[in-house]
Amino acid sequence: MAFRTAATSGVGFRYLPRKDVKTVGLFGAAGRAANQLLALKCERPITHVKIYSRNPENRRRFAEKYGPMFDLDITPVDSPRDAVKGVDVIACATNTNSVLFDGDWLEPGQHVTGIIGSNVALVKAGFLRYRRREIDDRTAVRADVIVTNLKESVISEEQGDLFEPLEKGLIPFREDPRSRRAGHQSVSRPNERRLDHLSQKQQRPRLRRSGDCHARL
Repeated sequence: MAFRTAATSGVGFRYLPRKDVKTVGLFGAAGRAANQLLALKCERPITHVKIYSRNPENRRRFAEKYGPMFDLDITPVDSPRDAVKGVDVIACATNTNSVLFDGDWLEPGQHVTGIIGSNVALVKAGFLRYRRREIDDRTAVRADVIVTNLKESVISEEQGDLFEPLEKGLIPFREDPRSRRAGHQSVSRPNERRLDHLSQKQQRPRLRRSGDCHARL
C-alpha cells in the first residue's frame, strides 16, 4: 500500500512543485515516508531532507538508513516547525490522527503532500471522535492549487484534510485550478485507495529505469 500511495504522490511531484526544489521537510519515519521520499527524488533534484517524527530514535534511525541509501543529506529535527521552515517541499507520510503543523508556518512557493486515509467508518460508529488529518484548514485555505486524485472519494469517504475545509465553506471545489507559478503554494492529496493502482502501473517503469531512484526498501 505504501508503494502504491507513493507512486500516486509521484504524479503530483512531477507536475506541482517548482522544478528547482532541493530541500524537503519530511513528517514520518517509517516505510511510507521512505517511499514518499524516493518518489520525490525521482522527480526533483532534492539534496537535503529535514525529518521529524515524535520519536527521536525513529528519526535518527531513518536518517542513518536512508541518507546513504538515497544519497541524501537527511537531518533529524526536534520540532514540526523546524521541519517546515525554509524547505521547498513538505511531505507528510504518517499514520496520525491529528494535524502535523500549523498552516500559517508555510512560506511562499512551498508544496505540501499529505497521504492520510479516511477513518470515517470508525467515527460514525462511535469509536473515534474526529476524522484523521495531517493537514489543517489553514494549509488548504492558503494553497493556490489543491489537487486530489479522485474528488468524489474526498466527499464519499469524508477525507478530513479536504472534506472538513470544504464542509466549512473555506475552499471551493473547482475543475480549473490556476497554473503553477513561482511563489504559489500547492497541496497534493493522493488517496490510499482506488487510483493508486493506476498510478502504480504508470510510475513503476520509470522507477526501474532511473538510476537515481533505484534502491532496495
